Amino acid sequence: MKYIIWSIAAVVLLALQTGVLLPLHLIWVNLSLILVVVATLTTDFDTGLGIAAISGVLLDLISGSRDGTITLSMLVIFLLLYWILHSVVSREPNQLTLLVSVAGATCAYFLLYLVFNRVSGLEYFLGAQMLLTIILNVVFTYPVLQYYLMIEKLIPNEKSV
Repeated sequence: MKYIIWSIAAVVLLALQTGVLLPLHLIWVNLSLILVVVATLTTDFDTGLGIAAISGVLLDLISGSRDGTITLSMLVIFLLLYWILHSVVSREPNQLTLLVSVAGATCAYFLLYLVFNRVSGLEYFLGAQMLLTIILNVVFTYPVLQYYLMIEKLIPNEKSV
């Protein structure tokens, strides 16, 4: 049940990203990546992995890139961030950890996407475009966090038998 709710939530975020932010020329904002980072900080491994897979598949369906590259990038970002947050850093989900995680995940996603697609013009992407993407993703982190918390309240608690 919770994966159906998260699938619907990811579709709503994707519709918001392509229907509202794209006409405003905020194409570099990746709300699905922010959702994956927030899920990594606040949920268990299985739910976070599911959200990363769902978000990646949905972005793969609407993107013009090779199939599977965005899903693979999202899953690698989730696994890398999960490992860092649970092994290296104390997992206290505060605002600084969230913002640094979003900035780091944006950089890693950008680099993984470029590597998986073998894109040329690396200087352009690693220069002003990456900085703009990091700034926009950090700006949209708080609304996505509030959206995540709202969806989390809709999901009924599962009781173990």
